Amino acid sequence: MKKTILSIVMAALCLFLGVKGQNAAVEPKPIRIGEVIPPVIWNAPFNTVGAEGIDSTLKLSDYADKLIILDFWATYCKPCIASLDYLYSIQDQFKGRVVVIPVQVYNNADGAIPFMKKKGWTWRSITADTTLNKVMLAHYLTGFGSAWIKEGRLLAVPSKRYLHADTISKILKGSPVAFENRTAYRKTNQTN
Repeated sequence: MKKTILSIVMAALCLFLGVKGQNAAVEPKPIRIGEVIPPVIWNAPFNTVGAEGIDSTLKLSDYADKLIILDFWATYCKPCIASLDYLYSIQDQFKGRVVVIPVQVYNNADGAIPFMKKKGWTWRSITADTTLNKVMLAHYLTGFGSAWIKEGRLLAVPSKRYLHADTISKILKGSPVAFENRTAYRKTNQTN
């Protein structure tokens, strides 16, 4: 009887550790400015939708030769919508050199599709994401904003004042930009 119970406990423990190990391999750690985007993120097929509602996928690695701007948004986040509206208005200036990828956080595709249609956005959005958010933004802010990627590395998580066509032009020309990156609220308001 003791051997049977011990065998069951050992089997359960092995199963638990095996599952935990698999999840640990899938969950990449948050990255910092200048670090390479982990392959598990860089090559992952992310689900996207557009205003027309057709599902597809995209990989960040498909845009390796471009400046990638991931703009994290939700239908209820007014600053997020303003950011995307601005990027949408200037996208033709940088056609072929910059790709803006909206990343809908926390909502599902059912909410994104009618919202995108109403806004007139024709680009595709990654939907219901929490992984990109945790990897790109964890060290810099709580959930929304943008993460800029160049040459497979996290270039910046800039404060809103850097979201400007002039900044994008400087980056594309190879000029240095002294970004003021966002920081999490709890870090910037400590009183020690």
